[in-house]
Amino acid sequence: MLKRFLLGVALALVLAVAVGAAVYFRDMHRAYERIHGESRVIPSPWGDVEYAEGGSGPAVLVVHGSGGGFDQGKVGAQEG
Repeated sequence: MLKRFLLGVALALVLAVAVGAAVYFRDMHRAYERIHGESRVIPSPWGDVEYAEGGSGPAVLVVHGSGGGFDQGKVGAQEG
């Protein structure tokens, strides 16, 4: 009886991980499609820098923390 229970729990966990992974990869694909072509990449001595331009008014440089992408800087600039 315990073996069947543990097998059921293991199968449920495998199924949950598989579904979670499928949802994650679907969402990431949609996110990449949404921002595709909105940025430019320039080389620097410390690695490539991805940036986007937009808006109107005085020029402002928005830099976000590590992790994420150029689109986080765009969102931060729009919130102000």
